[in-house]
Amino acid sequence: MSNIKYVSLFLLAAQGALFSSPIKKEAISYDFIQISVSPEIYKCTHFLTDAECNAIIEKAKPTLTRSTVIDNNSSRSLIDDRRTSLGTFLSPYSEIPAVKKIRAIMETVTGLPKKNGESIQVLRYSEGGEYKPHFDYFDPNSAGGAAHYERGGQRVATLLVYLNTPSKGGETVFPRAGLKIKPIKGSAVLFYSLDPGGNPDPNSLHGGAPVLSGEKWLATLWMREGEFN
Repeated sequence: MSNIKYVSLFLLAAQGALFSSPIKKEAISYDFIQISVSPEIYKCTHFLTDAECNAIIEKAKPTLTRSTVIDNNSSRSLIDDRRTSLGTFLSPYSEIPAVKKIRAIMETVTGLPKKNGESIQVLRYSEGGEYKPHFDYFDPNSAGGAAHYERGGQRVATLLVYLNTPSKGGETVFPRAGLKIKPIKGSAVLFYSLDPGGNPDPNSLHGGAPVLSGEKWLATLWMREGEFN
């Protein structure tokens, strides 16, 4: 992670908005408004259009499988009842325009190059589906954390893009920040797993509350300190 870019980003946020600049080909501003200092969290109300959200969902549907979590005791991933969604990773070699747009905006907003981004994961939570509170950063002292850490360093930032609006429930929760964010189609949340000094922020504990009615679709992009491989 570039400390200069990260500090500059933090100072801009202190002035009221993380990023507010029109994309030349579209008459839309992507305004990320800070809603928490620790963890550092920003919300963007209009990030993707309805058509872009629908396109990502249709792209993901054919390859959905049960989501997994990191096995701390090995380099593998495993199915765990703490995370009950279905998911798929979209290959960077066959990304549709809406996904490329997510990467381009994320690079501009965070100052981290697109090569630092993992493959975008699309998730579907059916009724009752949830992801209990967890951290996105790795524990390099565990076997599983160390194996993932080697693929590009620590996870710096996470972008969550809501691809639909559940009938009820499915909020993104930050228990230690006292925040509960309602998923609204086309909106996005950006948060940092590291503090401005580059250390894991325990206040970044977060989760997906159970979907009480309907379903929830979500696209996730994690950005690393270095190039992801």
